[in-house]
Amino acid sequence: SALLVHALQSRPDLLLAATEDRLHQSYRREVMVKTVDLVTKLRSAGVAAVVSGAGPSIVVFDTGDKNEREEIIRAAGTHFVARELEVARSGVESSAI
Repeated sequence: SALLVHALQSRPDLLLAATEDRLHQSYRREVMVKTVDLVTKLRSAGVAAVVSGAGPSIVVFDTGDKNEREEIIRAAGTHFVARELEVARSGVESSAI
């Protein structure tokens, strides 16, 4: 997880290595075949993708490269919907009621 923080802050070239799932992916394949296949396909193309939480959603860390975005949409096909989400850069904020 420390490598992921470092990659997100200053080294996007490390995102693929930082998002490699060494613990859960093989166990998930049996119950989420299409999800794991898509993650494998994206990662093979150099795109940092992981199963999000318990799945079947996938998180992709997009570096802003147009070709990478086209590959994500192409790989998603018709079974998945690709959505671009904004990142909250300020973290949690609270105020007194």
